[in-house]
Amino acid sequence: MKNSAYNAAIKLLSKRDYSRFKLSEKLSSKGFSSTEIDEAVTLVIEKKFLQEDNYIAGRLRSLILKNYGHHYLEQKLLSEHLECNEQLIDHAYQDLGISPEQQIISIAEKKLRSISSDLSKIEKMGKLLTIIQNKGHSVSMAKPLVSLLIDS
Repeated sequence: MKNSAYNAAIKLLSKRDYSRFKLSEKLSSKGFSSTEIDEAVTLVIEKKFLQEDNYIAGRLRSLILKNYGHHYLEQKLLSEHLECNEQLIDHAYQDLGISPEQQIISIAEKKLRSISSDLSKIEKMGKLLTIIQNKGHSVSMAKPLVSLLIDS
């Protein structure tokens, strides 16, 4: 293995965390061969410079704090070739002391301020539920919460 791929991996990891997949992509974009990349990534994992469990936990925390829901979290991690399950997501929510219901209320309260008061309750509900669903939350969970907010 050429040290250059390993050195590039170390340099990248010194700036921020990467998943195995993202680090491989980054090294590939720098022109390294797949053999060099595989060797470099294997070595940084062996030396514990790249720890996907920590990366996943950090990624989940970051996305949860941005009010993304279960579905979005799962899809985002899958797109990065990371294994994720309900238990891992629930654990991240517990660590942060945040619930999906709190996220939904936060999103709805914020968006209600910018939605025209001229709209009917049904139109407001439709707009809010679309926004909440786009954040990866369940419409069935959001509907009663949004209805209470609109009524108050």
